[in-house]
Amino acid sequence: MSPWRQTGLVVLFLLVAYPMWVTGGTQPAWQRPLPILAAIVLAITIKVARQRFWRDPITLAGGLFLLLLVVQWANSNRPLIVDPLLQTWIYGSPPIAWLPSSVSRPEAAEMLRWFFPAWTIALAARHLPVPEASSRSRLLQAVIIAASVLAAGSMIQFAVATYWGIGQIPSQSYFIASFGYANQAGSFFLLCFCIALGNTFSALLHQHSRQRQITTAICCLLCLGGALVTLSRSAILMALATIIIAVCYLLLVHRPEGGRAANFDRIMIALATVVAVFLLFDPLFGRSVSEELGRRNRQMDGFSLPANWTYSAVDSIRPLYRTIAIGILRDHPWFGAGGWAARHLGMMYVPARLHPLLQTDGAANTHNDLLQFLSEFGFVGMALLGGVIAIMAAPMVNNSRAIMQSPRVFFCLLGLLLVMIHSTVDLPFRSPAVLFLWTLTLALTGGSTKVLK
Repeated sequence: MSPWRQTGLVVLFLLVAYPMWVTGGTQPAWQRPLPILAAIVLAITIKVARQRFWRDPITLAGGLFLLLLVVQWANSNRPLIVDPLLQTWIYGSPPIAWLPSSVSRPEAAEMLRWFFPAWTIALAARHLPVPEASSRSRLLQAVIIAASVLAAGSMIQFAVATYWGIGQIPSQSYFIASFGYANQAGSFFLLCFCIALGNTFSALLHQHSRQRQITTAICCLLCLGGALVTLSRSAILMALATIIIAVCYLLLVHRPEGGRAANFDRIMIALATVVAVFLLFDPLFGRSVSEELGRRNRQMDGFSLPANWTYSAVDSIRPLYRTIAIGILRDHPWFGAGGWAARHLGMMYVPARLHPLLQTDGAANTHNDLLQFLSEFGFVGMALLGGVIAIMAAPMVNNSRAIMQSPRVFFCLLGLLLVMIHSTVDLPFRSPAVLFLWTLTLALTGGSTKVLK
């Protein structure tokens, strides 16, 4: 491997790993290194790939999407004006009314700090690793080891019930590791758990070295522990479902060569998976997980607020946030209203009596990534994003048999799917840590169904 490729892969690893250690990458003050690292990776990728870079359809589709974000950023800072008919403050037209726009320029710039690195990661993952499987698997394994260290720290935090987090000192709400929002941490560690599980099964079933088997198994258990201690109900349920799927995969799907001995090995691995999970995690986290799964949110009649309401009491009003996103999309169907539009425009789409609901932490998000991105980037922007995803996933369409027989590929795809499912009820993709790892995993897995075997 050439020095340029090696350097590019190291910087690519730093770009993907950095956000997980700084509040999931959600705080603007911690995002400044992201475009710098992305620019370095992009320059190395262009040098290594040469003509292949410019012929890659992701270069064009992603570039057009970034152009949309740049126009929204440039045509932003919509002024506050008084509407004499409604007798309230509203946002006026942008400087150039017919161009894509955003309400706030700093928040439009944040979208660029998210998606320019994500675009770079997709391209670098397709062009920097050498064609052999080992190059790609080592890159993903390095990220999982970094996540495992973070997961170990999260379990220590959980055990000592600390209020001290990385980048937020102190935190008065429940957080996990460096993530300020437990559900985003849940999605992140869930994806890591799926990737690590595929690595572990591949190492065990393909008779890799004992050191590799132990390393992948430890990473797998740590990432599972990280998902459980987030106390995110979606992540917990999906992690438990993943364990069931893993057992079924070993017993019913995977068909290794080797006759009865190989069949006995996979049965014992399946049993060991269940026993290890129960013995290691039930005494530590079983009670907290059970209490969280059994908790019920307070329901509010007609979105009316109780006198002593808190944000945790209004989880059931998420349909209101989605109504706002749909309203914004109807008014800005083609190019959206820019990043974080719901934070500023939400009050225009709900009655005045419900405005207090939009003045709490979390109300800036729709808690449905697809709807929120549609309201921010419109149908044009989402078509470009969807096109990039489709290009990366296209090689897998006609290779279902190879996918099923490769534990690495199968569980990577399972993790990608679970995060997408979670995004329909929450906001995992609004954390750069999740967005970057998800993009890297899809690019590496979709490039070829053989590279991760």
